[in-house]
Amino acid sequence: MIVSMLIACAGVDKNIQEADTPEAMNSYAASNPLGSGNEADNSEPAREMDIKDINDLAAGSDEMDRMDSAGGMDSAGDMDSAGGIDSVEDTDVMDTMDSEDGMNETEPVEMEMPDETEESDSDDESNSPSSTAAYESFLSERIGFGAAATGGQSGHICRVTSLNDTGPGTLRECAENSQNPTWIRFEIDGDITLSSPINLRSNTTIDGRNHYIRLYGEGLILSNVSNIIITNIIFKEGTGGDTNDALKIIDSTHTVWVHHVSFSNYGDGLVDITLQATNITVSWCKFSNHRKVMLISASPETTEDAVIQVTIHHNWFKKTNSRHPRLRFGKVHAFNNYFDAWGHYGMGCSQLGQCYSEANVFEADDDTDAIIKRVGEDTNNGKVKSVNDLLLNGADIQENGTVFTPSDFYTYNAERASQNLAEQITEQAGWQP
Repeated sequence: MIVSMLIACAGVDKNIQEADTPEAMNSYAASNPLGSGNEADNSEPAREMDIKDINDLAAGSDEMDRMDSAGGMDSAGDMDSAGGIDSVEDTDVMDTMDSEDGMNETEPVEMEMPDETEESDSDDESNSPSSTAAYESFLSERIGFGAAATGGQSGHICRVTSLNDTGPGTLRECAENSQNPTWIRFEIDGDITLSSPINLRSNTTIDGRNHYIRLYGEGLILSNVSNIIITNIIFKEGTGGDTNDALKIIDSTHTVWVHHVSFSNYGDGLVDITLQATNITVSWCKFSNHRKVMLISASPETTEDAVIQVTIHHNWFKKTNSRHPRLRFGKVHAFNNYFDAWGHYGMGCSQLGQCYSEANVFEADDDTDAIIKRVGEDTNNGKVKSVNDLLLNGADIQENGTVFTPSDFYTYNAERASQNLAEQITEQAGWQP
Protein backbone atom coordinates (compact mmCIF):
# COMPACT_ATOMS: atom_id res chain seq x y z
CA MET A 1 0.00 0.00 0.00
CA ILE A 2 2.82 2.47 0.91
CA VAL A 3 4.61 1.76 -2.38
CA SER A 4 1.42 2.41 -4.33
CA MET A 5 0.92 5.68 -2.49
CA LEU A 6 4.52 6.74 -3.14
CA ILE A 7 4.06 6.21 -6.86
CA ALA A 8 0.66 7.91 -6.98
CA CYS A 9 1.70 10.91 -4.91
CA ALA A 10 5.24 11.47 -6.20
CA GLY A 11 4.25 14.59 -8.15
CA VAL A 12 2.00 16.08 -5.46
CA ASP A 13 3.00 19.11 -3.37
CA LYS A 14 4.82 18.09 -0.18
CA ASN A 15 2.42 20.23 1.86
CA ILE A 16 -0.13 17.41 1.82
CA GLN A 17 2.28 15.48 4.07
CA GLU A 18 1.74 18.06 6.82
CA ALA A 19 -2.00 17.36 7.04
CA ASP A 20 -2.76 15.48 10.23
CA THR A 21 -6.59 15.62 10.31
CA PRO A 22 -9.36 14.76 7.82
CA GLU A 23 -10.48 18.42 7.93
CA ALA A 24 -7.06 19.58 6.88
CA MET A 25 -7.01 17.07 4.06
CA ASN A 26 -10.37 18.36 2.86
CA SER A 27 -9.21 21.98 3.04
CA TYR A 28 -6.11 21.21 1.07
CA ALA A 29 -8.06 19.34 -1.61
CA ALA A 30 -10.47 22.26 -1.99
CA SER A 31 -7.68 24.82 -2.45
CA ASN A 32 -5.46 22.58 -4.56
CA PRO A 33 -7.71 20.55 -6.87
CA LEU A 34 -6.04 17.81 -8.80
CA GLY A 35 -8.30 18.50 -11.79
CA SER A 36 -7.98 16.36 -14.84
CA GLY A 37 -4.27 15.67 -14.50
CA ASN A 38 -3.14 18.16 -17.12
CA GLU A 39 -1.46 20.31 -14.44
CA ALA A 40 1.19 17.63 -14.02
CA ASP A 41 2.65 18.70 -17.37
CA ASN A 42 3.94 21.96 -15.79
CA SER A 43 5.01 20.61 -12.39
CA GLU A 44 8.57 20.18 -11.26
CA PRO A 45 10.11 16.76 -11.67
CA ALA A 46 9.58 14.50 -8.69
CA ARG A 47 12.53 14.68 -6.31
CA GLU A 48 14.12 11.68 -4.73
CA MET A 49 12.44 10.97 -1.42
CA ASP A 50 14.36 10.31 1.80
CA ILE A 51 13.47 8.16 4.80
CA LYS A 52 11.74 11.07 6.55
CA ASP A 53 9.41 11.53 3.59
CA ILE A 54 8.59 7.83 3.62
CA ASN A 55 7.78 7.91 7.35
CA ASP A 56 5.57 10.97 6.83
CA LEU A 57 3.70 9.25 4.04
CA ALA A 58 3.22 6.17 6.17
CA ALA A 59 1.69 8.33 8.87
CA GLY A 60 -0.59 9.87 6.28
CA SER A 61 -1.61 6.40 5.14
CA ASP A 62 -2.65 5.51 8.68
CA GLU A 63 -4.76 8.61 8.81
CA MET A 64 -6.42 7.75 5.51
CA ASP A 65 -7.45 4.40 6.96
CA ARG A 66 -9.67 6.31 9.35
CA MET A 67 -11.36 8.40 6.70
CA ASP A 68 -15.07 7.60 6.27
CA SER A 69 -17.57 8.26 3.54
CA ALA A 70 -17.42 12.00 4.17
CA GLY A 71 -13.96 11.94 2.62
CA GLY A 72 -14.90 9.71 -0.29
CA MET A 73 -13.19 6.54 1.14
CA ASP A 74 -14.27 3.88 3.58
CA SER A 75 -10.79 2.56 4.25
CA ALA A 76 -7.53 2.82 2.40
CA GLY A 77 -7.18 -0.90 2.74
CA ASP A 78 -10.69 -1.48 1.40
CA MET A 79 -10.40 0.69 -1.69
CA ASP A 80 -11.29 -1.31 -4.77
CA SER A 81 -12.67 -0.77 -8.22
CA ALA A 82 -15.65 1.10 -6.76
CA GLY A 83 -13.47 4.13 -5.97
CA GLY A 84 -10.14 3.19 -4.43
CA ILE A 85 -6.58 2.76 -5.70
CA ASP A 86 -5.21 -0.71 -5.92
CA SER A 87 -2.35 -0.22 -8.36
CA VAL A 88 -0.58 2.39 -10.41
CA GLU A 89 -3.15 1.94 -13.21
CA ASP A 90 -5.81 3.26 -10.81
CA THR A 91 -4.22 6.68 -10.35
CA ASP A 92 -6.59 8.19 -12.94
CA VAL A 93 -9.43 7.67 -10.46
CA MET A 94 -7.87 10.22 -8.11
CA ASP A 95 -8.22 12.86 -10.81
CA THR A 96 -11.99 12.87 -10.23
CA MET A 97 -12.06 12.62 -6.42
CA ASP A 98 -12.76 15.75 -4.33
CA SER A 99 -13.10 16.42 -0.63
CA GLU A 100 -16.90 16.14 -0.39
CA ASP A 101 -18.25 13.03 -2.10
CA GLY A 102 -15.31 11.44 -3.83
CA MET A 103 -16.34 12.67 -7.30
CA ASN A 104 -15.50 15.85 -9.19
CA GLU A 105 -18.76 17.74 -9.79
CA THR A 106 -17.67 18.77 -13.27
CA GLU A 107 -17.03 15.18 -14.33
CA PRO A 108 -19.76 13.05 -12.73
CA VAL A 109 -19.61 9.32 -13.10
CA GLU A 110 -22.92 7.93 -14.40
CA MET A 111 -23.96 4.67 -12.82
CA GLU A 112 -26.35 2.36 -14.65
CA MET A 113 -29.22 1.57 -12.29
CA PRO A 114 -31.87 -1.13 -12.80
CA ASP A 115 -35.19 0.10 -14.18
CA GLU A 116 -37.79 -0.67 -11.54
CA THR A 117 -40.66 0.75 -13.60
CA GLU A 118 -40.60 -1.78 -16.41
CA GLU A 119 -43.83 -3.73 -16.75
CA SER A 120 -44.44 -7.09 -18.30
CA ASP A 121 -46.77 -7.36 -21.28
CA SER A 122 -48.04 -10.71 -20.10
CA ASP A 123 -51.62 -10.77 -18.87
CA ASP A 124 -51.91 -13.25 -16.04
CA GLU A 125 -53.21 -13.00 -12.52
CA SER A 126 -49.77 -12.72 -10.92
CA ASN A 127 -48.16 -10.25 -13.31
CA SER A 128 -50.79 -8.15 -15.07
CA PRO A 129 -50.02 -4.81 -16.72
CA SER A 130 -50.92 -1.73 -14.71
CA SER A 131 -51.49 0.43 -17.81
CA THR A 132 -54.42 0.18 -20.21
CA ALA A 133 -51.96 0.55 -23.11
CA ALA A 134 -51.39 -3.21 -23.02
CA TYR A 135 -55.05 -3.75 -23.98
CA GLU A 136 -55.72 -0.94 -26.44
CA SER A 137 -54.62 -2.48 -29.75
CA PHE A 138 -58.19 -3.40 -30.73
CA LEU A 139 -59.21 0.27 -30.69
CA SER A 140 -57.91 0.42 -34.26
CA GLU A 141 -61.04 -1.59 -35.26
CA ARG A 142 -63.44 1.26 -34.45
CA ILE A 143 -65.59 2.35 -37.40
CA GLY A 144 -68.73 4.39 -37.83
CA PHE A 145 -70.77 6.71 -35.68
CA GLY A 146 -69.32 5.28 -32.46
CA ALA A 147 -65.69 5.39 -33.57
CA ALA A 148 -64.76 8.16 -31.14
CA ALA A 149 -65.32 5.89 -28.13
CA THR A 150 -62.22 5.32 -26.01
CA GLY A 151 -63.90 3.95 -22.89
CA GLY A 152 -61.52 3.60 -19.97
CA GLN A 153 -58.38 4.35 -21.98
CA SER A 154 -55.48 5.63 -19.81
CA GLY A 155 -57.59 5.11 -16.71
CA HIS A 156 -57.79 2.76 -13.73
CA ILE A 157 -57.80 -1.00 -14.38
CA CYS A 158 -60.39 -2.81 -12.27
CA ARG A 159 -60.02 -6.60 -12.26
CA VAL A 160 -63.04 -8.87 -11.80
CA THR A 161 -62.03 -11.78 -9.58
CA SER A 162 -65.46 -12.94 -8.36
CA LEU A 163 -68.55 -14.32 -10.12
CA ASN A 164 -70.83 -13.03 -7.36
CA ASP A 165 -73.46 -10.40 -8.12
CA THR A 166 -72.23 -7.94 -5.49
CA GLY A 167 -69.23 -7.38 -3.30
CA PRO A 168 -65.48 -6.95 -3.70
CA GLY A 169 -63.99 -8.13 -6.98
CA THR A 170 -67.34 -8.29 -8.81
CA LEU A 171 -68.34 -6.81 -12.15
CA ARG A 172 -70.92 -4.64 -10.39
CA GLU A 173 -68.31 -3.25 -7.99
CA CYS A 174 -65.97 -2.38 -10.87
CA ALA A 175 -68.72 -0.85 -13.01
CA GLU A 176 -70.51 1.21 -10.37
CA ASN A 177 -67.92 2.09 -7.73
CA SER A 178 -64.39 2.15 -9.15
CA GLN A 179 -62.33 5.11 -10.29
CA ASN A 180 -63.08 6.95 -13.52
CA PRO A 181 -62.07 6.30 -16.28
CA THR A 182 -62.23 2.55 -15.73
CA TRP A 183 -61.02 -0.35 -17.87
CA ILE A 184 -62.63 -3.55 -16.56
CA ARG A 185 -60.75 -6.81 -17.09
CA PHE A 186 -61.59 -10.36 -15.98
CA GLU A 187 -59.31 -12.80 -14.19
CA ILE A 188 -61.96 -15.49 -13.92
CA ASP A 189 -64.29 -17.45 -16.23
CA GLY A 190 -67.93 -18.39 -15.72
CA ASP A 191 -71.51 -17.16 -15.27
CA ILE A 192 -72.60 -14.00 -13.48
CA THR A 193 -76.28 -13.82 -12.50
CA LEU A 194 -77.45 -10.23 -12.00
CA SER A 195 -80.37 -9.63 -9.64
CA SER A 196 -80.74 -6.05 -10.89
CA PRO A 197 -79.33 -4.11 -13.85
CA ILE A 198 -75.82 -2.70 -13.69
CA ASN A 199 -75.69 1.02 -14.46
CA LEU A 200 -72.49 1.86 -16.28
CA ARG A 201 -70.73 5.17 -15.79
CA SER A 202 -69.10 7.32 -18.44
CA ASN A 203 -65.59 6.49 -19.65
CA THR A 204 -65.85 2.75 -19.04
CA THR A 205 -64.60 -0.29 -20.95
CA ILE A 206 -65.86 -3.80 -20.20
CA ASP A 207 -63.22 -6.01 -21.79
CA GLY A 208 -63.90 -9.75 -21.72
CA ARG A 209 -61.16 -10.79 -24.14
CA ASN A 210 -59.27 -14.00 -23.26
CA HIS A 211 -62.02 -15.02 -20.82
CA TYR A 212 -65.47 -16.61 -20.93
CA ILE A 213 -68.07 -14.45 -19.17
CA ARG A 214 -71.84 -14.97 -19.48
CA LEU A 215 -74.38 -12.58 -17.97
CA TYR A 216 -77.72 -14.00 -16.81
CA GLY A 217 -80.79 -12.39 -15.27
CA GLU A 218 -80.73 -8.62 -15.67
CA GLY A 219 -78.64 -6.62 -18.12
CA LEU A 220 -76.65 -3.41 -18.47
CA ILE A 221 -78.07 0.11 -18.60
CA LEU A 222 -76.35 3.11 -20.19
CA SER A 223 -78.40 6.13 -19.12
CA ASN A 224 -77.21 9.69 -19.79
CA VAL A 225 -73.57 8.61 -20.01
CA SER A 226 -70.92 8.74 -22.71
CA ASN A 227 -67.79 7.04 -23.98
CA ILE A 228 -68.54 3.37 -23.36
CA ILE A 229 -66.95 0.25 -24.88
CA ILE A 230 -68.30 -3.27 -24.33
CA THR A 231 -66.41 -6.16 -25.91
CA ASN A 232 -66.27 -9.95 -25.87
CA ILE A 233 -68.90 -10.95 -23.34
CA ILE A 234 -72.12 -13.01 -23.60
CA PHE A 235 -75.70 -12.04 -22.67
CA LYS A 236 -77.83 -15.17 -22.22
CA GLU A 237 -81.13 -16.19 -20.60
CA GLY A 238 -82.41 -12.89 -19.25
CA THR A 239 -85.29 -12.58 -16.81
CA GLY A 240 -87.64 -9.77 -15.83
CA GLY A 241 -90.31 -10.04 -18.51
CA ASP A 242 -91.07 -7.40 -21.14
CA THR A 243 -89.11 -4.63 -19.39
CA ASN A 244 -85.75 -6.37 -19.30
CA ASP A 245 -83.31 -5.71 -22.14
CA ALA A 246 -79.86 -7.19 -22.34
CA LEU A 247 -78.39 -3.79 -23.22
CA LYS A 248 -80.38 -0.58 -22.79
CA ILE A 249 -78.85 2.61 -24.24
CA ILE A 250 -81.05 5.58 -23.37
CA ASP A 251 -81.40 9.21 -22.23
CA SER A 252 -78.98 11.04 -24.54
CA THR A 253 -76.19 8.53 -24.00
CA HIS A 254 -73.62 8.95 -26.75
CA THR A 255 -70.33 7.65 -28.12
CA VAL A 256 -70.75 3.90 -27.57
CA TRP A 257 -69.05 0.91 -29.21
CA VAL A 258 -70.44 -2.63 -28.77
CA HIS A 259 -68.03 -5.13 -30.31
CA HIS A 260 -67.81 -8.96 -30.47
CA VAL A 261 -70.71 -9.51 -28.06
CA SER A 262 -73.12 -12.48 -28.20
CA PHE A 263 -76.80 -11.84 -27.38
CA SER A 264 -79.60 -14.38 -26.98
CA ASN A 265 -82.94 -14.96 -25.24
CA TYR A 266 -83.58 -11.99 -22.95
CA GLY A 267 -86.90 -10.86 -21.48
CA ASP A 268 -87.61 -8.04 -23.94
CA GLY A 269 -85.14 -6.73 -26.50
CA LEU A 270 -81.51 -7.59 -26.94
CA VAL A 271 -80.40 -4.00 -27.65
CA ASP A 272 -82.58 -0.90 -27.22
CA ILE A 273 -81.33 2.51 -28.39
CA THR A 274 -83.90 5.17 -27.50
CA LEU A 275 -84.54 8.62 -26.06
CA GLN A 276 -81.96 10.54 -28.12
CA ALA A 277 -79.07 8.15 -27.59
CA THR A 278 -76.67 8.62 -30.49
CA ASN A 279 -73.27 8.04 -32.09
CA ILE A 280 -73.24 4.29 -31.56
CA THR A 281 -71.53 1.42 -33.40
CA VAL A 282 -72.58 -2.24 -33.05
CA SER A 283 -70.02 -4.46 -34.78
CA TRP A 284 -69.11 -8.13 -35.11
CA CYS A 285 -71.90 -9.20 -32.74
CA LYS A 286 -74.05 -12.34 -32.86
CA PHE A 287 -77.80 -12.22 -32.23
CA SER A 288 -79.67 -15.53 -31.89
CA ASN A 289 -82.65 -17.33 -30.34
CA HIS A 290 -84.74 -14.22 -29.85
CA ARG A 291 -87.80 -12.41 -31.18
CA LYS A 292 -87.13 -8.64 -30.88
CA VAL A 293 -83.49 -7.88 -31.59
CA MET A 294 -82.75 -4.15 -31.81
CA LEU A 295 -85.15 -1.24 -31.28
CA ILE A 296 -84.03 2.25 -32.30
CA SER A 297 -86.52 4.86 -31.03
CA ALA A 298 -89.39 3.44 -29.00
CA SER A 299 -92.35 5.59 -29.97
CA PRO A 300 -93.88 7.13 -33.12
CA GLU A 301 -94.20 10.40 -31.17
CA THR A 302 -90.57 10.90 -30.11
CA THR A 303 -89.54 13.13 -33.01
CA GLU A 304 -86.52 14.30 -31.05
CA ASP A 305 -85.01 10.88 -31.78
CA ALA A 306 -84.07 12.25 -35.20
CA VAL A 307 -80.63 12.90 -33.61
CA ILE A 308 -79.99 9.14 -33.33
CA GLN A 309 -77.13 7.85 -35.50
CA VAL A 310 -76.12 4.18 -35.46
CA THR A 311 -73.65 2.09 -37.48
CA ILE A 312 -74.29 -1.68 -37.67
CA HIS A 313 -71.62 -3.76 -39.41
CA HIS A 314 -70.37 -7.37 -39.63
CA ASN A 315 -73.10 -8.73 -37.36
CA TRP A 316 -74.78 -12.13 -37.62
CA PHE A 317 -78.55 -12.13 -37.13
CA LYS A 318 -79.08 -15.87 -36.81
CA LYS A 319 -82.70 -16.96 -37.31
CA THR A 320 -84.12 -14.20 -35.14
CA ASN A 321 -87.62 -12.84 -35.74
CA SER A 322 -87.52 -9.08 -36.39
CA ARG A 323 -86.00 -5.67 -35.59
CA HIS A 324 -82.61 -5.96 -37.26
CA PRO A 325 -83.14 -3.11 -36.41
CA ARG A 326 -86.53 -1.38 -36.21
CA LEU A 327 -85.83 2.32 -36.75
CA ARG A 328 -87.83 5.50 -36.29
CA PHE A 329 -86.67 9.06 -37.06
CA GLY A 330 -82.89 8.58 -36.86
CA LYS A 331 -80.16 7.34 -39.20
CA VAL A 332 -78.83 3.78 -39.55
CA HIS A 333 -75.96 2.66 -41.74
CA ALA A 334 -75.97 -1.15 -41.99
CA PHE A 335 -73.15 -2.70 -44.01
CA ASN A 336 -71.55 -6.14 -44.36
CA ASN A 337 -74.06 -7.89 -42.09
CA TYR A 338 -75.47 -11.40 -42.53
CA PHE A 339 -79.25 -11.58 -42.12
CA ASP A 340 -79.79 -15.31 -41.78
CA ALA A 341 -83.40 -16.56 -42.16
CA TRP A 342 -85.42 -13.98 -40.19
CA GLY A 343 -88.92 -14.87 -39.03
CA HIS A 344 -91.07 -11.73 -39.61
CA TYR A 345 -88.92 -9.11 -41.38
CA GLY A 346 -85.29 -8.08 -41.64
CA MET A 347 -84.90 -4.33 -41.20
CA GLY A 348 -87.85 -2.04 -40.57
CA CYS A 349 -87.70 1.71 -41.21
CA SER A 350 -90.61 4.05 -40.51
CA GLN A 351 -91.51 7.52 -39.22
CA LEU A 352 -89.03 9.18 -41.61
CA GLY A 353 -86.15 7.11 -40.29
CA GLN A 354 -83.32 6.71 -42.81
CA CYS A 355 -81.87 3.26 -43.51
CA TYR A 356 -78.78 2.99 -45.70
CA SER A 357 -78.24 -0.71 -46.43
CA GLU A 358 -74.92 -1.54 -48.08
CA ALA A 359 -73.26 -4.80 -49.13
CA ASN A 360 -75.31 -6.94 -46.74
CA VAL A 361 -76.22 -10.59 -47.29
CA PHE A 362 -79.97 -11.19 -46.91
CA GLU A 363 -80.78 -14.90 -47.00
CA ALA A 364 -84.54 -15.37 -46.74
CA ASP A 365 -86.38 -18.39 -45.37
CA ASP A 366 -90.20 -18.40 -45.08
CA ASP A 367 -90.47 -14.60 -45.00
CA THR A 368 -88.93 -12.60 -47.83
CA ASP A 369 -89.23 -9.03 -46.48
CA ALA A 370 -85.58 -8.09 -46.13
CA ILE A 371 -86.29 -4.39 -45.52
CA ILE A 372 -89.71 -2.82 -45.14
CA LYS A 373 -90.59 0.88 -45.16
CA ARG A 374 -93.31 0.88 -42.51
CA VAL A 375 -93.80 -1.21 -39.40
CA GLY A 376 -96.95 -1.90 -37.39
CA GLU A 377 -99.15 1.09 -36.63
CA ASP A 378 -96.59 3.76 -37.50
CA THR A 379 -98.23 6.40 -39.68
CA ASN A 380 -95.28 7.43 -41.85
CA ASN A 381 -92.96 5.55 -44.13
CA GLY A 382 -89.27 5.40 -43.60
CA LYS A 383 -86.60 6.10 -46.19
CA VAL A 384 -84.63 3.14 -47.53
CA LYS A 385 -81.66 2.89 -49.87
CA SER A 386 -80.01 -0.39 -50.90
CA VAL A 387 -76.47 -0.37 -52.32
CA ASN A 388 -74.80 -3.60 -53.51
CA ASP A 389 -76.82 -5.87 -51.21
CA LEU A 390 -76.93 -9.63 -51.96
CA LEU A 391 -80.52 -10.93 -51.92
CA LEU A 392 -80.92 -14.71 -51.67
CA ASN A 393 -83.97 -17.01 -51.76
CA GLY A 394 -86.35 -14.30 -52.91
CA ALA A 395 -85.37 -11.65 -50.36
CA ASP A 396 -86.91 -8.27 -51.22
CA ILE A 397 -86.10 -4.66 -50.27
CA GLN A 398 -88.63 -1.81 -50.41
CA GLU A 399 -86.52 1.19 -51.41
CA ASN A 400 -88.08 4.55 -50.74
CA GLY A 401 -87.03 8.20 -50.76
CA THR A 402 -83.67 9.91 -50.30
CA VAL A 403 -81.37 9.05 -47.43
CA PHE A 404 -78.11 10.34 -45.98
CA THR A 405 -74.69 9.34 -47.34
CA PRO A 406 -72.52 7.58 -44.71
CA SER A 407 -69.23 8.73 -46.25
CA ASP A 408 -70.24 12.30 -45.40
CA PHE A 409 -69.86 11.32 -41.74
CA TYR A 410 -66.92 8.89 -41.56
CA THR A 411 -64.45 6.79 -43.55
CA TYR A 412 -65.06 3.07 -44.06
CA ASN A 413 -64.53 0.27 -46.57
CA ALA A 414 -67.44 -2.03 -47.37
CA GLU A 415 -66.49 -5.50 -48.60
CA ARG A 416 -68.37 -7.08 -51.48
CA ALA A 417 -71.46 -8.96 -50.33
CA SER A 418 -70.91 -12.68 -50.97
CA GLN A 419 -71.28 -16.15 -49.54
CA ASN A 420 -67.65 -15.92 -48.43
CA LEU A 421 -68.49 -12.79 -46.43
CA ALA A 422 -71.42 -14.60 -44.81
CA GLU A 423 -69.16 -17.50 -43.84
CA GLN A 424 -66.55 -15.16 -42.40
CA ILE A 425 -69.18 -13.46 -40.27
CA THR A 426 -70.55 -16.77 -38.92
CA GLU A 427 -67.03 -17.74 -37.86
CA GLN A 428 -65.93 -14.47 -36.33
CA ALA A 429 -69.00 -12.61 -35.04
CA GLY A 430 -69.90 -12.62 -31.37
CA TRP A 431 -67.81 -13.66 -28.39
CA GLN A 432 -64.43 -15.06 -29.40
CA PRO A 433 -62.14 -17.35 -27.35
